[in-house]
Amino acid sequence: MRSSASLALRRQALDRLVGHFSGIGLKQGELADLLEVSRPRANALMNGHVEQFSLDALVDFAERAELTARLNLTRRYRHKR
Repeated sequence: MRSSASLALRRQALDRLVGHFSGIGLKQGELADLLEVSRPRANALMNGHVEQFSLDALVDFAERAELTARLNLTRRYRHKR
């Protein structure tokens, strides 16, 4: 079972990738070629099907698109009682 934190990271990565690819106007076939995936897989990405992608896959897609992926880990703030 994946955690909600993992899902949130995957959702953020997917949303950024979709925004980037939408902005440059790639056709589905061009996107599939760029990402080295099938057209149905590229379509699933662009339609926001986050459950179909691991964080590793999304980071690989970012790298293939010449985007930089970074993970920022911070300590949670806790109220003292």
